[in-house]
Amino acid sequence: MLSALLGVSLWVFVTEEQNPTVVDIFPVPIAVGSVNVASGIAVANTVEPVQVRLSAPEDRWEQLTSANFRAIADLKGLEAREQKVAVRVEVTGVRSVRVVEVVPSTVLVNLEDFVTREVEVVASTFGTPPLGYDVTGTTPDVTTVEVSGPESLVALVGEVVADVNVTGLTVSLPVSVDLVPEGSSGGEVRGVQVNPPSVRVSVEVEQTTLTRPIPLTPTLIGEPAGGFRVTGVAVFPPTLDVRGPLSELQSLDALMLSPVDVSGQRSSVSRQVSARDVPAGLSAVGFQPVTVLVTIATVEGTLRLELAPEVAGVGEGFAAVLDEDSVEIVIAGPQPSLNELVRGDVRVIADLDGADPGVFEVPARVELPDGLTVVAVRPGVLSGTLILDE
Repeated sequence: MLSALLGVSLWVFVTEEQNPTVVDIFPVPIAVGSVNVASGIAVANTVEPVQVRLSAPEDRWEQLTSANFRAIADLKGLEAREQKVAVRVEVTGVRSVRVVEVVPSTVLVNLEDFVTREVEVVASTFGTPPLGYDVTGTTPDVTTVEVSGPESLVALVGEVVADVNVTGLTVSLPVSVDLVPEGSSGGEVRGVQVNPPSVRVSVEVEQTTLTRPIPLTPTLIGEPAGGFRVTGVAVFPPTLDVRGPLSELQSLDALMLSPVDVSGQRSSVSRQVSARDVPAGLSAVGFQPVTVLVTIATVEGTLRLELAPEVAGVGEGFAAVLDEDSVEIVIAGPQPSLNELVRGDVRVIADLDGADPGVFEVPARVELPDGLTVVAVRPGVLSGTLILDE
């Protein structure tokens, strides 16, 4: 027996040296729960947590968490009034841990009658639907619910709120929402129970504004220079995104652009312009500069002339007599070039180079400025006589 006693003592000594017992306060406050609450009674206040002083081997401290503790205020036999109740702390899950002290050893518990009353359900929303959509209604599937708890807390509840998140919502649908009891100031009333704890709320969403591409219509003022005409008008981009109510967008067929002046122009014109007269209630989306390209080209025309033919290539000592006094020609080309012709620009020539004396027939040769062409020559053959020049 002496040997056994000495062995145990030695084991205790060695263990204590290697893993000493530590007495200290657990660093996390422990929440206090109430048990054995009498029927018809409820706890009306928030019971303050307690600190626990423990005695445990050093290695056990490393294993402890707040989940290993259960702090209990036993309310068995207590009636509705404010009173102090002793707190008992139990340790579970870790061996060799002893509760040395609970601080404070008692807590204040306010017991009141447990009551139930009907409270109105109010649906509200938070967040925002996408641009162009609006929430037009929220309807909970019940109008009232039961709120139960301590009499003073239940009396504070003015309404039960079903708060619906409508962020990103584009269609009407029912949503299940938790209920929150709130006081007259809007803050949540804690310590009461709501039955049922959640309701379904029908959320109605309506598309109030749309975005539609509207064609852009160019406007021209003035006229190009004489002999020139507008051959095409292009708009870049051809449409402008406009946002607004559907009814307004449906009545808008096109948007007029600021006018482009082409007065006296002889070549294509490019201008940056803006849309004008966007109807009230509508707005342009992501507006960017609009470019109008007006293509201007020359007008092709024809010109009829009566010209006296000229003789060329007559050898020395000879003379030519033409049978035709005039030749009718039709020429074509850009109208500006036709308009600018002056005497001598167009010639009709009978070329007699190499012709023998006597009667001759030669083609009528027409000389024109560059860019013009001959359409017709009447007559196309010139006749006459080549004689000695006495």
